[in-house]
Amino acid sequence: MFDYLKGAIAHKTSHAIVLDVGGVGYRVNISLQTYAAIDGKESAKLFIHYHVNGQDYIPTLFGFATTMERDVFLLLTSVQGVGTNTARIILSSIKPDELAAAITQDREDVFKSIKGVGPKTAKRIILDLKDKILKVLGGDVADGVQLTSPASENSARTAALQALQALGYSKIPAQRALNKVTKAQPKLDTDGELVRAALVELGK
Repeated sequence: MFDYLKGAIAHKTSHAIVLDVGGVGYRVNISLQTYAAIDGKESAKLFIHYHVNGQDYIPTLFGFATTMERDVFLLLTSVQGVGTNTARIILSSIKPDELAAAITQDREDVFKSIKGVGPKTAKRIILDLKDKILKVLGGDVADGVQLTSPASENSARTAALQALQALGYSKIPAQRALNKVTKAQPKLDTDGELVRAALVELGK
């Protein structure tokens, strides 16, 4: 129905935006990956997936900064037990190339660390998508991707967020700063390093 929507950003949160296209406001659900890509911009072009809930038939729009992220979203929702909201949460937690690496390396722990993904679903994602993910993303997309332990990564980020809040920063701005620094400096792996980098970002 829609391939993409392009317009002014009328309202934005970390999980959804209102895109003004020709005077019509479209509410579009997004992942944190897309949020980071459009953060600070006054307008955006989002590649759209139009979804209708099979239970109450309520239509919902999902938007993505790239066609690659949309393709991965559609792959994830093809897995039994993975709904649109779970797929969005997965894409908020892991980049497409890291997701491909987790699948090809049989890293169930990466998926189990994501909210809403249990052991059975993690196994099913890997089993169902192992032969499909590289066809969609390209055969070498996961080459050279080093996956860290989700537990240590999440604990460092959690500790960093708590430290920033203790310093007086609100949760949402602190999360935005952490999103930016982890994207720009993926090698940061301790809470101290994350806090120092985030403070620089918050001071801009």
